Amino acid sequence: MCSAVSGQRLGGRIRMEPITVLLADDHRMLTQALRTLLEQSGQVRVIGEARDGNEALAMAERLRPNVVVLDVAMPNLNGFDATRAIRQRCPQTRVVILTMYEAEEYVSEALKAGATCYMTKEAAAEELLDTIRAAARGAVFLQPTAAAGAMERVLKPRPEGESPSELTPREVEILHLIGQGRTNRAIAAELSLSHHTVRAHRSNIMHKLDAHNTAELIGHAVEKGLIHPQIR
Repeated sequence: MCSAVSGQRLGGRIRMEPITVLLADDHRMLTQALRTLLEQSGQVRVIGEARDGNEALAMAERLRPNVVVLDVAMPNLNGFDATRAIRQRCPQTRVVILTMYEAEEYVSEALKAGATCYMTKEAAAEELLDTIRAAARGAVFLQPTAAAGAMERVLKPRPEGESPSELTPREVEILHLIGQGRTNRAIAAELSLSHHTVRAHRSNIMHKLDAHNTAELIGHAVEKGLIHPQIR
């Protein structure tokens, strides 16, 4: 089982151990910069860096960090599914989502998956440090710009007949292009989006349709009538 923050009693006072953190993002320069910023505080010790969701899960089980800081859009296993798996296998490890997306559906999906905190990458280093401290205590923290309406989406009962995997109009648009065999870069160019944004949408679509690869995604989408098979 993963460990919680502990302290040692010295001379009648409790000295808190540094919060152990695992960073998970496929951008190496970002995780290295975060490591430097966090460790300069003297309150955090970064014990590992993962490049995809599967690696984050394996490292969380092996290293038992107090907090995992995860991106949403990662290869192999997206941040939502990685969060859910980490919380199931390491219930004392808290998850902080650190991403570029503020959309309410992303925040609510993260909370439903078991994340304790949700931050955008535009946040200042001090905010991230405060968030990690809050997560280590088990507190729920949402960056104000990302929080509007998210808790209501999580707590409000879903209307009868509404699908929990309902796609946004943009996700449907991207799904249709995926069904046509377009790559992420081709979709990004056609919709005037960044490659990273398309990849994040694709991860969210796969999560909503419970698909683990493109073949499953297309199959589930056809079954649900979201796209029609290409006739060649």
